[in-house]
Amino acid sequence: MKIGKDIVEDLLERRKNVVDILKEMKALALVSIYTAFAALLTEDKELAKRVIKMSNELDVLQYQLEIEAMLAASNPRGAINLTGILRVGSGIEDISNSVKELVDPVLRDIPVEKSIVDAFRELGIIKILDTRKIRDIVGKKVKEIEQMGARVIGIKFKGEWLYPIDLDEKIREGCIVVVSGNKNALSKFQA
Repeated sequence: MKIGKDIVEDLLERRKNVVDILKEMKALALVSIYTAFAALLTEDKELAKRVIKMSNELDVLQYQLEIEAMLAASNPRGAINLTGILRVGSGIEDISNSVKELVDPVLRDIPVEKSIVDAFRELGIIKILDTRKIRDIVGKKVKEIEQMGARVIGIKFKGEWLYPIDLDEKIREGCIVVVSGNKNALSKFQA
């Protein structure tokens, strides 16, 4: 992704601490991983496009991290101390590039092998909940579902993916809810 002059100006206006940038990168990288798997399992192009958008956001955050680190290093010792932060940021940005590859088959209309989808579901990584079939989650808040041991990683309502997910968000009829967790936690959600 090419970072334009307008983005650079914006980054310089809204300066952040390098640790805060890393925290934001970590959170966005985790969401992008789960979202990429959900896009792959559901072959949902809109979700795959959201992954690409998150990946581009991570690119900008990586660039901002580099700028802030250079500005913070006032001497050679400071530069050495910031090297570790830059390496972690670079690793997170590598994750960003990997999630793009995960959703590439979806964006190119390449069918995902059913055995791959079945394997991920068997491992208990992800489960897709359709409130038209699983009625007992309708009206529950996201935090109530998470108290059952599953992490809500995506909610689609009226064709739109909600992001970020609010813990007080109520699951409405017609939602598609993507949850992750172990097999035991996911087995609680049966049609």
